[in-house]
Amino acid sequence: VDRERAFYWEVMGNFQWALGALGQARRHLSGQEPSIELAALGRIAAEMELELLDLIGGLRTQDSGLRGPLPCGEHSVSTASSTES
Repeated sequence: VDRERAFYWEVMGNFQWALGALGQARRHLSGQEPSIELAALGRIAAEMELELLDLIGGLRTQDSGLRGPLPCGEHSVSTASSTES
C-alpha cells in the first residue's frame, strides 16, 4: 500500500465525516428536524476538525496537551508523479 496515497485518503475521509456531521447538525439547528442525535453530531464535527489539524501537522494531541507542528516531511504528500525525476 502506498503510504502517501493512504494518508491522502485518510485526510479526505476525515474531511467527509466532518462535512456530514455539520450537515446533520444544521438540520437540528435550523429546526427542520429537532433531534439530540443530530445536535450531538455538531460536537463530532469539532472533533473531526482537530483530527484533521493533527493529521496535516497543525497540532498534535497527547495526554499532556498540545504540541507544535510536526517535523517537515513526516506527513508530506507528494503532488508529483512517481515517474517524474
